[in-house]
Amino acid sequence: MELMIVYRFLRKISDWTLSGFYSEVCITGGENVPRDGPVIIAATHHNEIIDIAALSATISYRRRVCYWAKSSLFKNPISGALLTSSGSIPVYRNPNSSSSPFPSNSNSLQANLFRHTSAALAAGKVIGVFPEGTSYTEPRIVQVKDGAAWAAVGEGKELVIVPAAVVYTDKSKYGKPIGVGEYAARLDPESAESTRFVVKEITAAIDSQLKHMTVNAPDWKTLRAACAARRVFWKNEDRIPLDRFVGISQKFVDALLPRSDEMETRKTILNRYLALLHFTGTSHSALEVLYPFVDHSEDFLMRPLLWPSRIRTGVTLLFQLCTTMFHPRALLFFPVFVVHIPGYITGWFAARMLTIPNEEETKAQFKAIFGGLGFAISYGLLTRACVKQGLLNRALGTLAMAVGMTWSLWKWHNALVVLTTASLFNVLAPCEN
Repeated sequence: MELMIVYRFLRKISDWTLSGFYSEVCITGGENVPRDGPVIIAATHHNEIIDIAALSATISYRRRVCYWAKSSLFKNPISGALLTSSGSIPVYRNPNSSSSPFPSNSNSLQANLFRHTSAALAAGKVIGVFPEGTSYTEPRIVQVKDGAAWAAVGEGKELVIVPAAVVYTDKSKYGKPIGVGEYAARLDPESAESTRFVVKEITAAIDSQLKHMTVNAPDWKTLRAACAARRVFWKNEDRIPLDRFVGISQKFVDALLPRSDEMETRKTILNRYLALLHFTGTSHSALEVLYPFVDHSEDFLMRPLLWPSRIRTGVTLLFQLCTTMFHPRALLFFPVFVVHIPGYITGWFAARMLTIPNEEETKAQFKAIFGGLGFAISYGLLTRACVKQGLLNRALGTLAMAVGMTWSLWKWHNALVVLTTASLFNVLAPCEN
């Protein structure tokens, strides 16, 4: 049995990332991943390194996943050593891609990729593939490449391909396994065309399942209109069960698909409302909390005296603020909030300075990585302060204190942060502008 020390270490970091960065993670279809035997996980890739963390932490039976990774990542001595030790396999770009020069011995490099993949599958391991080819921000799945299908087509009948959709607001869903055996039975060893046809069929099956498990819209206007409609309809999106999030979101998208002047007007209005919420730094649920007395009836609209006044709004704000700030939950959260301030600052600063504008998929990974570093600094400084005060004199005691304090603060923070910050945001967000 392999020790997999590097992989176990990275997976533990993935566990901490998911539990600390996301308030809830929902996994559905985990039973579709077999306990043993060769498996190819074909996953969506919208959030760069966070997708890898999500799959590694949520896969059934805690199976080890050998990921296909860009060959350029192996050139760095540190990242290359980590990737190699964790079982990752280098993938080289398409030689026909104009965006990246490709070496002349590309065929041998691709053969090397499939040789390592085949060896891992023969040993009953799990291969992780992102068939979209790269992480990107689009309103739908743009492409599903056939690399996973080519890797599978020459393997035995025991191999299964399990499509996996990682959707943020975070939900990991494993689709029904695609048995390679039924496709392999159609292969004609004497015909290369037969192999290409089977590869296309497998790729189409992966594409179909991935689209079924994710939210797909024809354009950004439709997707954002659906997002606004979902927020208005549900009032508080936190109430949407995560196992229904994709289905509910797709229903709103489908409702906005018919093309007509009236529908375009509705989508425009919804987009404007979503933009208004974004640029004012508020949310629909916050408005619902602050103005619960608003009536949308015709009688209300015709009687301006019933509209919210500044005094009435101010009184409501003050009441909500006091209720939130002096709630027992908020009082319990305040000490641990102070401890974690460096993590909030480093995460915010990294997301603001290191991400490329309009590339939403890079923000989460920088927030998670640098926020985690900030938390680690806080825990270290607090432990050192205890040692300097003479509370701990021995190395073993210092280690126990560091581990215990880190675990306690982490659990304390995660238990209270979501509800406390959500309540405070609902009160303060509309007042920022």
